[in-house]
Amino acid sequence: MSNQVTTNLQVRIDQKTKKEVQKILEGLGLDMTTAVKMLFKQIQRTQRLPFEVGGPVFMTKKSERVLEKSLQNAKRSKKSFSSAQALIDDLLT
Repeated sequence: MSNQVTTNLQVRIDQKTKKEVQKILEGLGLDMTTAVKMLFKQIQRTQRLPFEVGGPVFMTKKSERVLEKSLQNAKRSKKSFSSAQALIDDLLT
């Protein structure tokens, strides 16, 4: 055991997530404290998170292509709108 002074860490998380993760960790033979320590040690060792961080994934590759095509069409059309509502109305017609 290390002679380092330890400190407490308090984390707030919804009950459902906690229970689900706790069950998964138990299946792996780990408790919450050990899993958090492993996460922190990995961050310390690699100087980065052990997973990719990004915004919510709400677009598929297909929807990205559709959006890109729409943007190209909009640039070519040279349309302008007096308000956001006018744009929305145009899109819906």
